[in-house]
Amino acid sequence: MTDINNKYMKMYWKICNIAKDRTLPEGTYIERHHVYPKSIYGANKDLVKLTAKEHYMVHLLLWKGLRTEYGKSDIKSRKMASAFCMMNMKSKYHNNCRYISKDFALARVANYEANKNKIVSEETKKKISSKAKGRKHSDESNRKLSERMKGNSYSLGNHHTEETKKQMSLSRKGRITTDESKKKLSVSHKEYWENMDEGSYQNRCENVTGEKNGMFGKHLSEESLKKIKVKQETWYANGGKEILQKIQKDKWENMSEEDHQKHRDRSSGKNNGMYGKNLYDIWKDKYGKDIADEKMEKFKNDVSKIRSNKIYVYDTDKNLIDIFENKIKASEKYCLSETSIQDNCRSNKIKETFYKGFLFSYKDIYKEEGSLS
Repeated sequence: MTDINNKYMKMYWKICNIAKDRTLPEGTYIERHHVYPKSIYGANKDLVKLTAKEHYMVHLLLWKGLRTEYGKSDIKSRKMASAFCMMNMKSKYHNNCRYISKDFALARVANYEANKNKIVSEETKKKISSKAKGRKHSDESNRKLSERMKGNSYSLGNHHTEETKKQMSLSRKGRITTDESKKKLSVSHKEYWENMDEGSYQNRCENVTGEKNGMFGKHLSEESLKKIKVKQETWYANGGKEILQKIQKDKWENMSEEDHQKHRDRSSGKNNGMYGKNLYDIWKDKYGKDIADEKMEKFKNDVSKIRSNKIYVYDTDKNLIDIFENKIKASEKYCLSETSIQDNCRSNKIKETFYKGFLFSYKDIYKEEGSLS
């Protein structure tokens, strides 16, 4: 560092050399400064005693001197930029600000340069991760954080611009979540719900029901409903049904008898959300009589249409083995639920799917291939 010969470093050495050879009056506030910064040259005992103003000035000179010599992006310049920025922060030892507006502006520039395009090594990332793992706020800390955030209206009423939304969308596109990350998220969510006490669970439920729900009073457009339906049918046809059945089966089998009883109590008798109601009454309460009448008429027509559809049944060799007037008769012969047959018919609109060794369809789908007579 002694080989740097710009004006800032000359002033820096002048202040340090004077400090080494003087004796300050008794009671003077002093701060110890490493002549050769520890962040660059490592631990050393080359210390000088400086006043608060001198200490502030030498850090300013170090930053400017190294930046002039090596450039803004050099690691030495960045470290000194960060150190100078820290000189402008308050702490329990320095309650009074020791800078003017011009110096504060410089400190902001220094902070920007110290962190711009900063590359964090994998080793550093691992250290940060290991320190953060297992760290939990105490109840007292949580209470203080909660009190501090109450009444916070900093972002209240603020909305992202369309340009910002577009940028956010582009930054997330193409992002792939690894199987390992998915597994970690799954475990984390499972632990969160399992460890939640009854009071917290009730509070969470109350905050998303009724008028507090973000979708209260809103309705999806026909276009959105169509997109959702197509997406669900595609997922269902590509093995989604089997995945869902397995999840439900595993959950039910691993459930304790106490939880089984809770589930039965929650969904039986007056606790059931549909107790004493029918679909028409629900629609009437939610949308009004006129819309409820329209929905019920459409529902009846849809049911009638589904029940009047012919059902074609094929074996695994794609040979037609049965034709039924409707799904009710198919259900009776093959001892399968109407819903299962209906789901298989819908799946086969998108992808060939066999269920219990049979393929059910609303259409004679193999006729064109010559497989059928």
